[in-house]
Amino acid sequence: MSSLLKGAGLLRRGAAGLSALMGYLAGWSYVAAALFITFDILARNFLGFSS
Repeated sequence: MSSLLKGAGLLRRGAAGLSALMGYLAGWSYVAAALFITFDILARNFLGFSS
């Protein structure tokens, strides 16, 4: 029974680590999208081209 609890704890820690990683990736994706949109708006207004 003890090994079953250890396995469940390991699985829980792995899932928590994976969800934290996915949260960071999602956050940085939002930052990248915001930078791309900002660049596109500035390029359209000042440089005369759009992506």
